[in-house]
Amino acid sequence: MSYSNREVAESIIQNSFGIHPLAWENDNFDIEPIEYNFFTEIYEISLSEDDLRKHPEAKNFLELFPLDFIMLKVGEAKKSNNYSDFALCRMKYFSLINQHPEENQTHLRRGAIYRMHCALMKRDFGARFDSLSSDCRGLTKEAEDFIPSRDQ
Repeated sequence: MSYSNREVAESIIQNSFGIHPLAWENDNFDIEPIEYNFFTEIYEISLSEDDLRKHPEAKNFLELFPLDFIMLKVGEAKKSNNYSDFALCRMKYFSLINQHPEENQTHLRRGAIYRMHCALMKRDFGARFDSLSSDCRGLTKEAEDFIPSRDQ
């Protein structure tokens, strides 16, 4: 049986962060580690021109989310009481990605980043976040609130 990159990317997220597949499907899990991982991923990708070239959607997220907001979220992760657990989950995340053939690893990481972003959008805007009637513009509600307060 062959699995799509989306299914594999979701499985990597679920296994890394201890999320049961049914909990993932029904949005019944602690999203904080996913949020921390999403912002840590796009921040770390921003540090390398080569990584930015390999991960164009991360570049799009870096243009969408203000860098000071990304840094705030990365800082929150590091200050979290659960940071050691988060760090172990990230190690498992990369370990699972690296178990796949090298030519698939970038696609899986890109897919995982995209699926984490979708999870954040579902949290803030509901399951139909990507419909034409949604107010979702790709930013989390927290980031939407952050931008005007930062500019004042």
